[in-house]
Amino acid sequence: MSSISLLKHPKLYLQLLYRAISRVVKRIVSKLIDYTLLILLTFYILFMSYILPGPHQTYMNLCLEIIEYIIWWVGLGILSSIGLGTGLHTFVIFLGPFIAKLASVSSLCSTIPELKPSRWAFKYFEDCSSPGSSDLSSIIFAVQLESFLWGFGTVLGELPPYLVAKGARYDDDQEYNEEGKIKQFLREALQKYAFITLCLCASVPNPLFDLAGLMAGHFGIPFFEFFIATTIGKAIVKVQIQVFFVCLLFSGNRLEVFFGGIEKNFKFFGSFFTDIIKKQKNANFAKGGGEKNVFGMVWEGFIVLMVMFFVVSLVNSVVKREYKIKRGEEEIPMSLIKFE
Repeated sequence: MSSISLLKHPKLYLQLLYRAISRVVKRIVSKLIDYTLLILLTFYILFMSYILPGPHQTYMNLCLEIIEYIIWWVGLGILSSIGLGTGLHTFVIFLGPFIAKLASVSSLCSTIPELKPSRWAFKYFEDCSSPGSSDLSSIIFAVQLESFLWGFGTVLGELPPYLVAKGARYDDDQEYNEEGKIKQFLREALQKYAFITLCLCASVPNPLFDLAGLMAGHFGIPFFEFFIATTIGKAIVKVQIQVFFVCLLFSGNRLEVFFGGIEKNFKFFGSFFTDIIKKQKNANFAKGGGEKNVFGMVWEGFIVLMVMFFVVSLVNSVVKREYKIKRGEEEIPMSLIKFE
């Protein structure tokens, strides 16, 4: 059987999925049992701090907002890079639109707007106040925290392939005797200049880093060398390139000029694009989220489709791996996965 799918082999597909989920649940439960007392004590302290009235409630709520904020952006970063190329493109869906909104509103108000009700629980922008500075550098600086957290999440998402490859690495190099030029180049570069190679591969948007991460694990590159190099490349360099281009595109009136030129040369568009841009800018200040337009509904539908595709791809990869394990083609010795 060369491939397995839900439509062709529903019974086997569901059995393999159940086996994979059961294994993960058993591992989690076994770890929780080892730390039962610590978990219960921590939960009790947090629960009592949350329900008991007092002046600490203000700080408790603030801490919860900050924790939720960190989990949100780091989690989106993990979803973006996990899955060897099948991850959810959360920069395009979440971080990019957030930066675009802030850049657009900053240009409209001539100052960096205040996020309401707070930065940690952002829903809308405060109405334009007195003009200040909203040049490109100030806009980029204003989104550094969200960008770094998202970038750090992408680093965490790259760890599973590295750890699995490191745990399952072979003792010889026979697998690479008939490799392509790109693989051969990466192999030689990783063996001679591992830190610099990983930094460069992680610093620019390209599909090679998945391969570089797997090969780094295969050749036994130390964990912290891989982690630090990947963090510098993805969470500092690469994300800044992405942020710069989004801020450059959406700050000022570049979009209005571009689409205004299209409407001028193609009369049948009328003022379709400029009206959408104006409505979207006004919606950024609306406490209830603003009136939904066609573009907003299409974008929400696109997000739903992307999430569905990601979930299906993730489930398929889990089932295929479970099928290989069942046939004895892929047995990963977890004891070999170590942090060096």
